[in-house]
Amino acid sequence: GTSTLGQGGVRVASSRSELQAATIVLSTRTDLDLELRLDAVDADLDLGGLRLTRLALGASASRASLRFGQLNPVHCTDAAFDAGAGELTVMGLGNARCERLAVRGGAGRVTLDFSGRWSGPMAVSAGMKMGELVLRLPRRAGVRLSTDTFLARFAPAGLTSSDDGRTWTTPEFAGAASPLEVRIESAIGGVRVEWID
Repeated sequence: GTSTLGQGGVRVASSRSELQAATIVLSTRTDLDLELRLDAVDADLDLGGLRLTRLALGASASRASLRFGQLNPVHCTDAAFDAGAGELTVMGLGNARCERLAVRGGAGRVTLDFSGRWSGPMAVSAGMKMGELVLRLPRRAGVRLSTDTFLARFAPAGLTSSDDGRTWTTPEFAGAASPLEVRIESAIGGVRVEWID
């Protein structure tokens, strides 16, 4: 069987219209199954160095920036980001050490930056209702990007397709020790690939 050592929660709310701020510091010594809910806020989160085993982030009508500035010391099985109609930027996903990542967006923009120290494969599924998805990929990474639907005018430099635009790969993908696989389920607003060194 399994046992749970503890469960806790923090809620910060305000009914006033003036600017409010909160700073929350989490332990770097305890494994965390972290669930964050951000509603109509501007948020700047740094999860670098936390021992994340699972992560869920919901950011409804918010502008959120999430960073993994340091390597996650433990293996993360799943991460899920739901941007709703807001704007979400996630930096340093190579440091997150998550095996699976699910991303959902509404009418805003989601930017996923995969920089960091890779130490294992990552499978990403992304779906955008109306917004734009921006993928910032390390130039030397082994990447395979596949789409469920035809994306008009999608021909990212640095990736080649052998099946009329449904699957795109980098030359390094076949021999990559830590491959990145991205499945785009829908992206009506468009998908943009940017390369980072």
